[in-house]
Amino acid sequence: MIWQCESALKRPDTTHVAYVRGDPKISRSPFRRLPANILTPVKKTNEVEDGSADAERYHIWRSLVENYTRRRLTVASDRLPALSGIGQKFKDAWSDEYYAGHWKRQFIPLLSWRRSDIRDQGYYPALLEYRALSWSWASIDGPIEFHFRFDLGNARGLGAKLVSCVFDMDSKEKDFAILEASMIPAREIPDPNNVSRGIVFLDDHREDTWPRFSDRLTHLNEEMMGLTWCMLLGEGKCGSGKMMKTIGLLIMEVEDPPGAFSRIGLYESHVKGTSRLWVGPEKRRVVKII
Repeated sequence: MIWQCESALKRPDTTHVAYVRGDPKISRSPFRRLPANILTPVKKTNEVEDGSADAERYHIWRSLVENYTRRRLTVASDRLPALSGIGQKFKDAWSDEYYAGHWKRQFIPLLSWRRSDIRDQGYYPALLEYRALSWSWASIDGPIEFHFRFDLGNARGLGAKLVSCVFDMDSKEKDFAILEASMIPAREIPDPNNVSRGIVFLDDHREDTWPRFSDRLTHLNEEMMGLTWCMLLGEGKCGSGKMMKTIGLLIMEVEDPPGAFSRIGLYESHVKGTSRLWVGPEKRRVVKII
């Protein structure tokens, strides 16, 4: 039993419950409280919303989702519906659109999720039944974390943009997201086998890669290389220095519907200037992801 108020957290001493990160002031604590004003409508100045408030909301939502996905739900299919109630409350207060655990104004940064590096979370194989769109963190089991900054850079005009999105909790047939983005074949990713330059994170564990640390891969096999594209999401500052992080989605074309793509993983590089690989109007495309 836990008692909690605005200033304190009280719990009895136990020998059978491990309170990892039990301090509610820690962002990853399962006992962290949401701010008291989280459901207060954001004030607008000259019809333009305060950017700092939007950034704060992103960090709150990111922390909430990361905490939530570390839970061991009894019914795995509840992963998305169980969060839809608070999502609706936030939607009303934030005047934003909610799509499968993502927000319209923060859609591109929120695409940067990947399975968490936490070691003791177990093995999570690929889902056998449809649960959510491939670009949603709800499409896989296990803990996830986000690896993009809200203040992502787009100096070269290469960052991805959300064109439209359709999501219906009760129907998967019409769900999709359309993005305008720069794409290159996965074969052109710089040094995908070199951990110090580029890292690939596949969304699902595969028999030929298990057991490894998390689901981090340092290679794409030849078959996958020929079928996979890397869509640039953008650049984000890495830490407090001048180092930049380049983030991209790994996507693969599907047979049905024709011309659509499915997300299979995330790519990131800390090497300065990596985003130049996506320069060129011929690499700019409008893509449908399901």
